[in-house]
Formats: sequence, structure tokens, C-alpha cells
Amino acid sequence: MIPINKNNIEHVYYYGLIDNALSIIRKGILPYNDVYQNKIKHKSFANEEVQNRRNSVKVLMSDSNQYLLHDLSPTYFNPKNPTTFASRKFENAAFIIKLSFNKIIQNKVYAFSDGNAACKETKFFNSLGDLKKMPWDVLTALKWNSFVDGTRKRNCELLVYPNIPISYAIEFIVKNNKTLQIIRDHLNKEQVDIPVNINKKYFYEY
Repeated sequence: MIPINKNNIEHVYYYGLIDNALSIIRKGILPYNDVYQNKIKHKSFANEEVQNRRNSVKVLMSDSNQYLLHDLSPTYFNPKNPTTFASRKFENAAFIIKLSFNKIIQNKVYAFSDGNAACKETKFFNSLGDLKKMPWDVLTALKWNSFVDGTRKRNCELLVYPNIPISYAIEFIVKNNKTLQIIRDHLNKEQVDIPVNINKKYFYEY
């Protein structure tokens, strides 16, 4: 089980594919719209139907302005969730970035959701005092499917405007040596010092 302390949140997580690693190391984690408008070469595991729903969602952020969901950089409170589970066939060529929660909230505009941001039932919050409203029982459980509405709730997101610099990364987590070496080579090439480690508990197929 991935440790999550609701009273002291240290990390959020970004799930990506190895084809996009170099771009993320160079440019940081970018919103969906930035990637497409700037024609940044990338590979996606996203469900098109879900992306269409996310396209029209607006979120009131910590600066009291509303932004389209696709103008925000998404991260997860728990990287083992229904979205990454549905994409598990890619995990041998995937990575997870562990990010500093404090650096994000101290330096960026943010909001967080109590479930999958594409679902109409999901609520958004932009004050740290509202973290207590998150479904921590679902987020900290080994599995989500034993909870009512657990599939939606497990997909809680921390949404960030406008981007997340790679300097906020604490660690790259991968499943195998091949992916580890690719990311290490990219980091060395860009002279970026971030640890890369194999940790299979963050993935599904052991």
C-alpha cells in the first residue's frame, strides 16, 4: 500500500509514458491545452470520451479565477486509481513522478477535487481547510471498489495552474530497469538531478 497521511500531505503524483519523459524534464508538466496548442509531440493513454467531458469543465481556483480543466496540470493524491488501472497495459513503459505538495501550494494556483474531475458529481475546493472534505477512507484504502462511489472518489486530483516545474519533482518511480535507464539518460543529458527508482508497489502487474 502507498502511504498517504491525510494530516500531513507530502506528495502528489503524476503518471506519464516514457515517450513524454524528455519533454516533461525540459518543459515541466503542462496542461492538456498547452500540449496541443503548442504542438508538443507526445503519446497519450487518455480515454477520448473522458477527455471530451473534461474539456467543458470549469474550476474555481485558489486565485479566485475560473479556468478550464484542460488549462490545468493534473496530479493524483493516490497514483493507484481507476485511471492508471485502466492504463496498466502501458506500465512497463510508464513512470510516476512524486511531487512536493508544499512546493505546489506555496508557489502555484491550485484546486483539488473530491473525485474524478470529469464526473458531474465531483466537487472542487480551493482552500487547504477543505482538505478534510476529501474521501480519505477511499484514498487510503488498499482497494476502492468496496466503497460506494469508490471509483469516482479514488480519482481525486490536485489541479495546478499553469504548469508544474520539474524542480518540484522528488523522485521518478518506474517498474523496470529499461525505463529506469531511459529516464536516467534523459536527466543526465539535461543535467537535472532527480532520483529514479524501481518500486513495483506503485504499479499493478508484478
